[in-house]
Amino acid sequence: MLRFDFSHNEAMKPEEIRAVEDLVNAQIRRNLPIETNIMDLEAGEAKGAMALFGEKYDERVRVLSMGDFSTEPVWRYSRQPHW
Repeated sequence: MLRFDFSHNEAMKPEEIRAVEDLVNAQIRRNLPIETNIMDLEAGEAKGAMALFGEKYDERVRVLSMGDFSTEPVWRYSRQPHW
């Protein structure tokens, strides 16, 4: 299962949800390599990665990137990724 997390400042309209789904699916179809880096949480945040609200993170995190597409999630090292 694949999950894509992001923040939005208000409730999304159905057409906005569909636009996000289309964008994510287009990136998946590009079949880009996924780069995995283990780094200090501070270094991940400095690279532009974002932490999910309310989540607690270890000092070392796994940061995933997919080609030039900016998803920027920060994962606790032991967690499974969810895009």
